Amino acid sequence: MRHAGKVVTRLMLLESVWDYDFSPNDNVIDKHIYRLRQKLDEGFSHSLILTVPGSGYRIDSEKTSKLTVPDIG
Repeated sequence: MRHAGKVVTRLMLLESVWDYDFSPNDNVIDKHIYRLRQKLDEGFSHSLILTVPGSGYRIDSEKTSKLTVPDIG
């Protein structure tokens, strides 16, 4: 994962994922993070996506280092 362990701000997500101007009243990020957590955390006791209050989100790099990714090529 490209940014595992690094904080990614809401603005960074809006600009890089949706090429979208930031609106502080917009909860599109919250909705998508919620859905991602539901899918990624299924069957696990802890969340892979962590909230960093006042900053954004980060992927728990300790948990991702233990994940195996299947070879699709």
